[in-house]
Amino acid sequence: MSDKDLEATSSDPEFTPDPVPDPGLPPHHWRPTDVDPKAERRAERQVAAWFIFSALCTVAFVYSYFAFQIGDNWDTFLGLGASTLFLGLSLSGALLGIGIGVIQWARKLMGDQEIVEMRHSAASSEEDREKVLGMIGLGIEEASIARRPLVRNSLLGAMALIGVAPIVMLRDLGPLPQDVDNAEEGLGLAHTVWRKGMRVVTGVTGRPLRPSDLQIGDLVNAAPEIEHADVGDWHQLHGHELLVSKAKSALILLRMEPRDLNPWEGREDWDVEGIVAYSKICTH
Repeated sequence: MSDKDLEATSSDPEFTPDPVPDPGLPPHHWRPTDVDPKAERRAERQVAAWFIFSALCTVAFVYSYFAFQIGDNWDTFLGLGASTLFLGLSLSGALLGIGIGVIQWARKLMGDQEIVEMRHSAASSEEDREKVLGMIGLGIEEASIARRPLVRNSLLGAMALIGVAPIVMLRDLGPLPQDVDNAEEGLGLAHTVWRKGMRVVTGVTGRPLRPSDLQIGDLVNAAPEIEHADVGDWHQLHGHELLVSKAKSALILLRMEPRDLNPWEGREDWDVEGIVAYSKICTH
């Protein structure tokens, strides 16, 4: 604004001067990497080294997952569980390497000059879209991705490998449920431990249930009496296998008035004195 414009504006009775003058942008200070090619290459190698360190930590994470024994015979290191310790250290190192590498990249190699962007309307006109694309291109150019293949490729390698860690941990969700041909196993996907002659007990206390124990409208959680069953070789089930078998075989018993039942064809004899069972597991 010229002095004449300033005087004309100051003479305007509605003009209110800004109480805080615009200080402007501070002078730009060049970094060593901006003026020294050797420092620039050294910083580039440092950033790439952090990304490579991250990739190596990811490889160490995958190795630790399979190398150390867990369960009854835990591998230990300095009195700590080796699997948990090295999994935590390697995954932390992988994430830390990417974080430090990106920070060093931004501080030493990316453009650091202040850029002023004027306010404009929110309408997305064609001109605005061209400006946005230009700004994106400027950002890519300032980040120097295209002309720093060492930094770019090491970052891509570290980011690709860090995605392997959660994929490897999906193994803990297995083994996958599979059906079994031998119905006596009771651990397949489509079979349960229910057999003809097996008693029904309450799901919490394990007390055997009789039809007389349920009144009209009662709703009871029930399960098979696996521990003392006379049917099948269930005494071989224990621990995790026993809990899985009981969970798959859980029932809900409901007693209704027999005259209120409306069974499907072929299921007319599926109740006992008005007691019906509901299960989310499809049995064979």
